[in-house]
Amino acid sequence: MENEFYDRIVYKKNAYLEMKEDLTKYYYGKKVLLITTKSLVNNYLTEIMNCISLSKCSFKHFVAKNNFSKQELRELSEVLTQESFDLYIVFGATRATMVTKYFANIFCVPYFVCPSACSNFGYFNKICINPYDSSRNFECDYPERIYINEAVIKTAPRKLVKQGVFCILAFEELLCTSTIENILFDKHIDCSEIVKIIEKLKRELKGIMSGDVDQKLILMDMLIDLSYQIEKIDLFKWATFNLYCIMQRIFENSNEYVGSGETLLLASKTLLLCYKNFFSQKKIKQLELPNFPKTVKNIEKYSIFYKKINNISFFKEIISKKDLIVRLNNLKEEFCFQCNKRLVEQQEMVNIIKLYDDIFTYQSPELKYVFSAVNVLPYVCENNYIVSLMGGLGVVNAF
Repeated sequence: MENEFYDRIVYKKNAYLEMKEDLTKYYYGKKVLLITTKSLVNNYLTEIMNCISLSKCSFKHFVAKNNFSKQELRELSEVLTQESFDLYIVFGATRATMVTKYFANIFCVPYFVCPSACSNFGYFNKICINPYDSSRNFECDYPERIYINEAVIKTAPRKLVKQGVFCILAFEELLCTSTIENILFDKHIDCSEIVKIIEKLKRELKGIMSGDVDQKLILMDMLIDLSYQIEKIDLFKWATFNLYCIMQRIFENSNEYVGSGETLLLASKTLLLCYKNFFSQKKIKQLELPNFPKTVKNIEKYSIFYKKINNISFFKEIISKKDLIVRLNNLKEEFCFQCNKRLVEQQEMVNIIKLYDDIFTYQSPELKYVFSAVNVLPYVCENNYIVSLMGGLGVVNAF
């Protein structure tokens, strides 16, 4: 798997020249759609266009002037419906990549990714957020190739570099979750490599946030390695990402602009706070599942629609364990310690980032806004599953 993952990535000074060779070899004379935003009309875009032309491919260029607004998504959909393309190439960051992934999945077309910044790990994985409805995510196909031009990454603006830092920092939640899984189920999840990446980020953080161009390349290295590590861990892939999508919708409804890295960090922080709340209750009791129609009505206030319950994450193995409630009560102190430890480590890193960049202004929404529908205490439903909306971050999946 490792070779297959890293073989997709071309990361060097002349990455686009290798893209030209691949286009000539596999897509000679084919039809290509190039997808970008207005902010990326620059020399690097010209270089990509030249590579496509030299490989004798015909191509059309779609430019999202307003960062893929609803109207631009409709326009792009019309182009893809009216014309057939053999390949999509995206040159951009998070939003452009997700839009390309979405349409590549809908129209069953392979795609190349040309990252414009060291801002996220979405360039490399199969997670896709629906651009029409950011409260929903799904798995799509991997990009065929990712071409990372070092010169492009070195020119990335600081606010996008910060987003990449926050993406990595969010994995403090995964380390806490894996500890909880180990305590509850004697289930060891090997996060040692992720720990190394986070520790490396802490060592390199000042250089990265000071704007050192070579440090940006180090950050991209970390994002690549992190992407590979989470491919082997389902916990993060759905638990935190479901919450990420919920929070994205909340931000949209309140007309707040929050970058993807910030959203991921806030989702991670909110999940840690929820763990802390959950494990600090005076006494955990088995309760009846609340009236479901009323619960759905409450959730709909935030336009979050859950149609199916899937136990795929933290509560997956909490089934028919008679001694579990007793164990939870006995282990609350350890759980609270782990959650507090991760929250403190996150905040310390954010404080360092703020010394160099004060763009981060949005605060985590209060838990009641995210978890108003169901109390964070666990409930035993009719199938003997212990569930709650907190568990719903990984248990309840939107379709």
